[in-house]
Amino acid sequence: MSDAQPTKPTRRLHKTREEEADRCLNHTSFSPGSQAILAGFFLLIVFGIPLLQHVVEIRRNVDARQHWSPKGGEPEPKLLPQVYDVLSLLPSKERIDEAKGFWGYWSLIPSGESISAFETSLKENSILTKALLAPAQAAMSGTLGVGNEKAYCGRDGWLFYRPDVEYLTSDGFLDPKRLSSRARGATPIQPDPVVAILDLGSQLRERGISLVVVPVTTKPMIEPDMLAGPSAAGIELQNPSFGKFESALRAGGVTVFDPTPVLREEEASTGHRQYLTTDTHWTPEGLEAVAQGLAAILETKGMQPKTHSNAYSSKRQPVANVGDIAEMLKLPPGQTLFPKQEVLVRHVSNPDGSDWKPDRRADVLLLGDSFSNIYSVERMGWGRSAGLAEQLSYSLGRPVDTIAINAGGSFASRRALAQQLAQGVDRLAGKKVVVYEFSMRDLTEGDWKLIRLAHPAPTSQPVPPAPKQPAVNPQGPNTPSQTVVKPTQPANQATQVTTPVKPTAQPPTKPLTGTKPPVANPAKGLKPPANPPSHPAKSEGLVVAGRIVAKANAPKPGSVPYKDCLIALQISDLKVTGGNIKGPNIVVYVWGMKDNQLVDGAYSAGQTVTIKLVPWASVDSKYGGLNRQELDSDDSLSWEAFWGELNR
Repeated sequence: MSDAQPTKPTRRLHKTREEEADRCLNHTSFSPGSQAILAGFFLLIVFGIPLLQHVVEIRRNVDARQHWSPKGGEPEPKLLPQVYDVLSLLPSKERIDEAKGFWGYWSLIPSGESISAFETSLKENSILTKALLAPAQAAMSGTLGVGNEKAYCGRDGWLFYRPDVEYLTSDGFLDPKRLSSRARGATPIQPDPVVAILDLGSQLRERGISLVVVPVTTKPMIEPDMLAGPSAAGIELQNPSFGKFESALRAGGVTVFDPTPVLREEEASTGHRQYLTTDTHWTPEGLEAVAQGLAAILETKGMQPKTHSNAYSSKRQPVANVGDIAEMLKLPPGQTLFPKQEVLVRHVSNPDGSDWKPDRRADVLLLGDSFSNIYSVERMGWGRSAGLAEQLSYSLGRPVDTIAINAGGSFASRRALAQQLAQGVDRLAGKKVVVYEFSMRDLTEGDWKLIRLAHPAPTSQPVPPAPKQPAVNPQGPNTPSQTVVKPTQPANQATQVTTPVKPTAQPPTKPLTGTKPPVANPAKGLKPPANPPSHPAKSEGLVVAGRIVAKANAPKPGSVPYKDCLIALQISDLKVTGGNIKGPNIVVYVWGMKDNQLVDGAYSAGQTVTIKLVPWASVDSKYGGLNRQELDSDDSLSWEAFWGELNR
């Protein structure tokens, strides 16, 4: 027999997490009083906070209903708390009855995106969030100098937008791995700006139009010392891929005007900051310097004939506001950490003293974003008639046409142009130059989707450009002047030339009628318009009952540097009164977010609504510059577009 002793198992010197948890749960005792206190505290949290939320929301809704007016254009406030809006995610009886087959019933399931948006909205409106977030953020920003997920606190009260900083700190936006990663994200996008811009340039070149691209410098590129400290002053910062981007566009025949050197030189020569302290955008002085530099580029390259005539006047006006980054911090009302900043804008006026307006006869079209709108759209809080289009027009001494939409600089203005072309409004008629302005941060985070521009209708002829202005400013086109000589033709007077030609064969479209549409009568000399309007409906009294097929989602309040947002609805199954509508689908724009408050709770996919409509063209000057969330469908480009208000 062997004398070997059996080996003893090695004893573990530590316990697993499961063993530790079992030891704590099964070997911890509580006194009866402690059990009652803990159970009561737990039940108070579970049931007390929701009950308090109900009381607060119902009282607020009752007060809102008392002050609500159907003339305001907003949905009537609901009485029940927001949590019950979860029922709107469920399909309506009509949708269930219409569903056929597996995919028909599959489409009835609420999307993860809609559920996530609902949860986010609940969190934003929670009484705990409203009670605790603002004071906590004020303490963190005031004492510790800490921002939030969208804002960085700099020196001396300066604030910086996180995507602006990430544009400089991230990998090159044209890096193949980065492009591939962005293309495979949760929402499919086209991440390559070079492909999209060269495609736009090619389409414009077919029409004999030149493209000038203006990627606007981000704030930390010009003011790095106010974020990183005095040692960063004068450092030239740029994303690693920008040089490759610029070279690729120029090789493709696209002119690139980088305003960064202009802004740096302007700050060095004047000693004045070129960006607003608590806002993402540039100062009026920075904007004016860029506009003047852009005008010089257009003249130098022969795109615009040089002229010393200027029919516009200008006047300095003070404007004060709190920046959009400060708004994103969600500080308490009346906060004093980041006070209003006062600036002097250069307000541009027409010869008759009215505010400058875009002229569709102009041979320059500006496609822009909020950097174009910051001093144009009054709801942004920084004045009006003093934006990039106005300053470019003033520097050129000639009219300029513009389509500028807040947010989505990578595609929003291009999509708006394509939408008007698809609806028969030829915004490219008579154009020689298209200036495409967007923020550099869109190069790293934008969706650069390819958008086809419809060719003009065969009955249209190019709109002749505005005649040269005979008025001469003896001090030069870039000098403010209060003495104005009126041009021979008002700047807002449109001229169109039409010739009767045989229209191409098109499939007939049966209008949805409330009244009989007018018919052209050749015997009476009536001719179809050169640019047919995007809507044959009357501007007043048009009411539609229909089903919301799809809805764009409003952004989370405070997540973007814009307090207002419109959302697009696709409405089908139309029943029309008071006018005519062509086609079975229309696009209706409504408020989705107003003053950083969501207001889209009255609209959900599958819901049947009755809406009073106004043709979008009639309100475009009022709402066209605001952030708009569009439908995903490319087919919606050709649908008639309206501004909608719930009809009560």
